[in-house]
Amino acid sequence: MLKLTVNNQFLLYLTVFLAGFSFVLVLFLLWSFSRLAAHYQRLAAVKKGSLKDVLDELLAKIGANSRKIEELNRRLA
Repeated sequence: MLKLTVNNQFLLYLTVFLAGFSFVLVLFLLWSFSRLAAHYQRLAAVKKGSLKDVLDELLAKIGANSRKIEELNRRLA
């Protein structure tokens, strides 16, 4: 049977802790990535094309809405 010294026992505990921490970190990163991928899929499903095209279209709509709001404010004044 292998007899562990205090130094070797400390290294064993440290190794087990780091392995457990790494496992939890990998699980967290996988969970985060899956949420990000799902969000991207919902965003890209709005319109066929790249994410840049979708964002450009949204920015154009925001600009058009801002101009319409300004025109309505002028009419009200």
